[in-house]
Amino acid sequence: MSQLPTRSLRLRSYATTDLDRLTGEKGEIFYDSQTRTLKIYNGPGVAASTVNISAAPTPPAQLVNGQQTATLGTTGNLTLVGDLVLAVNKDVKNSLGQGIFALLGNYVTGASLGSTLNSYVLQNTGVTGNIFTNLIDSADSSAITVTPAVIFSSDITVENDLVAKNIVNGGQRWQFGTDGALTIPGDIRSEGDINIEINLTDSTLRRWQFGEDGNLTLPPGGTILNSSGQPYVNGVTSISSSVSTGIYTDASGDYQYGTLDYSYAVNGNAGQFSIEYSRPLVGGNVDINVGNTIVNGDLTLSGDIKSNGNINIDINLSDSTLRRWQFGEDGNLTFPDGTNQSSAGVALPVCVINSSTTGSNIGEVSVNFTVTNPSGAAITAIGIYVPSVNTSNAAQDVGNTNTGTQAKTLTALTGNTRYWAQVYAVTANGTAYSAPNYLSVTSICLLAGTMIALADGTYKAIEDITYTDRMLSWDFDRGCYAETTALWIKQAETGSQYNLLTFSDGTTLRTFDQHRIFNKQAGAFTYPMTAATPIGTITVNEHGDEITLIGKQVVVDTIEYYNVITDHHMNLFSDTILTSCRFNNIYPILDMKFVKDSRMLRTRDEFENIPDRFFYGLRLAEQTYELDMIEWYVTRLLSVEQSFELAAV
Repeated sequence: MSQLPTRSLRLRSYATTDLDRLTGEKGEIFYDSQTRTLKIYNGPGVAASTVNISAAPTPPAQLVNGQQTATLGTTGNLTLVGDLVLAVNKDVKNSLGQGIFALLGNYVTGASLGSTLNSYVLQNTGVTGNIFTNLIDSADSSAITVTPAVIFSSDITVENDLVAKNIVNGGQRWQFGTDGALTIPGDIRSEGDINIEINLTDSTLRRWQFGEDGNLTLPPGGTILNSSGQPYVNGVTSISSSVSTGIYTDASGDYQYGTLDYSYAVNGNAGQFSIEYSRPLVGGNVDINVGNTIVNGDLTLSGDIKSNGNINIDINLSDSTLRRWQFGEDGNLTFPDGTNQSSAGVALPVCVINSSTTGSNIGEVSVNFTVTNPSGAAITAIGIYVPSVNTSNAAQDVGNTNTGTQAKTLTALTGNTRYWAQVYAVTANGTAYSAPNYLSVTSICLLAGTMIALADGTYKAIEDITYTDRMLSWDFDRGCYAETTALWIKQAETGSQYNLLTFSDGTTLRTFDQHRIFNKQAGAFTYPMTAATPIGTITVNEHGDEITLIGKQVVVDTIEYYNVITDHHMNLFSDTILTSCRFNNIYPILDMKFVKDSRMLRTRDEFENIPDRFFYGLRLAEQTYELDMIEWYVTRLLSVEQSFELAAV
C-alpha cells in the first residue's frame, strides 16, 4: 500500500457513508451522521474505516516550564513553586457563573504568596459554596495580602467557616485572636445605638447600650466597678461613714436633744460634721433635713438654713486668722472687717441713660441721662464711666451735681466702635451706677461731594446715590471688577471738622472721623487716622493703580457727611480710592483676592433678629464677629438709614 501524501486532515459531515469521488481524497476523516461515528475515506468503492477512540488520555501530573514544575494533585490541589499572577482588568469566568472566581481545592505555594488581583469584580448572583476556600500559603501562613482590594458588587454568602487571622486596610490591622478576642485599630462608630449583648447559659440576655442620646444603659442590676471591684459612680469609688450619738431625753420624757457626730470618707478623703438634733417625742417635726448631702467636703442643702440666734460663716485661712460673716438676729449682716449692712438698707441715687447721639466733632458722642436722689444724702459727684476708652478718659465728670435730666458730651471716642457707658452718682452712702448702655457712635462717613464710581464709567456724588444705582466694586472672591447696588445708605448728618487724606497720585479723600481704605500691606481695610494705616500705606484706585498715602490731617470746617455700603462686595471707589467697612475683612487679602480657609459657615437661624438683606449682603454666614456685636452694628445701621427702597430688577 503506497504512502499517502502529507496533508492537513479535514473533518466533514455527510448524509451517506461514502464521499463524492470528485471531491474526496484518501485519508480524509469525516463524520457519518447515520452511524454517528468518525470514519476514514479509503477511496472510491472502498468501504470507509471506522476511527476507534480509546479512553481519554491520562492527564499530566505536572506542568513543567524550564526548571519550574507545578504539581496537579489527584485531590484537586494545585502546588506552585512561585507566585500566582492573575491578569489585570480581566473578568474571570468558569462554570460557577458570570464573574465568579473560585478555588474548589487547596491553593498551595512553596514560596511567599504574591497574588495581584487588580480590579476584579466578583458578581455573586446566588452561587452557593465556598468562595476562595482553603487558600493556603505554606511559606507564610500568617497573612495573605491582595493588592489592590477585591471589589464585591453584591453580597457574598459563605456557607462554611471563613478563617482569617488579620484583615488589613492600609496600615490598619483588625486581628482575630485564637482566644476569640477581636482587636481593632480605631473607634467603633454607628449612626444609631450600639448594643453589646451577652447571653448567659441560662439564656438571659444582658445588654449594655451606648445610646445616640449620650446615655449608657446597663443591664438590669448591673453596675460599674473599678479595678478593686468597688462601685464607680460619678467619680466616687468608695464611701464609708459612721455616726456617734449624744442624744438625751429631758426629764419629762417629752423631748429629745443632742448632737449627731458623723465621720465619713469619700475616695479615701476623711471628714466629719455634726448636726444639732432636737425634736418633740409627742407630735412635731424633726429639725433635720434628711435630703442633705455631703460629698468631698461640700454640703448641699435641700432646704433653708434656720436658727433662733445668729448664723455665722467662719473661714480660717492658712494664717489662722478668723474670717466671720454674721447673719444677726437683729437683721444686720456683719462683715469680717466689722462693718455691717442694716436691715433698713441704704438708699442710693438712681441713674438712667436715656439715649446717645453722635457729636458734631470727630470722636464725640452726646449722652442724655437722668439722676434722681431718693436717699436725701448729698451728691458729691456725677459722671459717665466708659471703660473701653483710655484710662485718662475712662471716667468723665459732668461738672455738676444736679439731679434731673441733662446731657454730657464724651470725647476721645473712635467712630464705628462699640462703647458701653454707665452714669454714676457719688454720695456718702456709696456710689450708684446706671445699667450699662451701648453708645451710638456713627461717624464713619464720607463728605458730601465725594464722587462714587458707577459701573458704566460715570460718577455720582455720594449724597445723590440711590438704591437703584449700579456702582463699581471689587470682587475679592474672583479678583476682578464687579457691579453692585447699595445695601445701606446713611442719612445726612453735620459735623464741624473732617480728615483730609492725600495720596501719591495727587488724589485726596475727605472722611468724617474714620472710614476704612484698602491697605495692601495689611491685606485688609484699615482706619486711615490710626497707627494701622501709617504714611506709606499702599492702596488701590479705580484704575487698578497702586498709590501711596503721603499725608493725613484734620481740617476744621462745617460739613455734611454720608455713607454707603454695597451689597455682597461691601466696597466701592470713593474719589477713585477703594473704601469699605469692617465686614469686608472676612478673609485675609493677597494679590487682590481672598485667601479663604475651611471655616464652618454659620446658619441663618443664628441671626434670626437680623433682616435677610443684611444677613446675605454682609455675608454673615462667613463672618467671625460675635453675635451681639453684629446685632449692635446692624441696629445702628437701621437707626440712621435713609428710607430703604428695593432696587429695580
